[in-house]
Amino acid sequence: MAVRFTVDEVLATAEAIEANAIHFYDLAAASVSRDDCRRLLKELAGWEQSHKQTFADMRTALSDAEKTSPVFDPDDEAALYLRALSDTSVFKLGEDPGVRLGRDPAYRDILLAAIGLEKESIVFYVGMRDLVSQSMGQSKVDAILNEERTHVAMLGQELSRLE
Repeated sequence: MAVRFTVDEVLATAEAIEANAIHFYDLAAASVSRDDCRRLLKELAGWEQSHKQTFADMRTALSDAEKTSPVFDPDDEAALYLRALSDTSVFKLGEDPGVRLGRDPAYRDILLAAIGLEKESIVFYVGMRDLVSQSMGQSKVDAILNEERTHVAMLGQELSRLE
């Protein structure tokens, strides 16, 4: 039998991933010398901040049923599991942006890395979508996926403009 998570738990995980992304992009922006690269990284951090707020707003609007666990979990292990997952996947907590982006990367390289990170987040949320039942708010996970797909499309468009 598959473990089911509440949409509240998934949205909390989404918020944590976005917080990690903000931190990643802010550190990366501080480490590059080119203004265009720094500007893009700050813009990406701003997108992530906006999404973090969107997910927080979605959590605030949840019904009691969407916040209630479908399984007995007195130690809140499902939420702890999701938090550990969010800190070790996609935008890893404490990851050095230089490892992912290279030292003083070119604008194109930042775009490619950002597209890769956004695609990783889509894969993560597709997996999470299957762990939330329709009655527990699967449509809200779909909203997260749509946000992330928008990021990939916008970054891809910017990459195409360069080439």
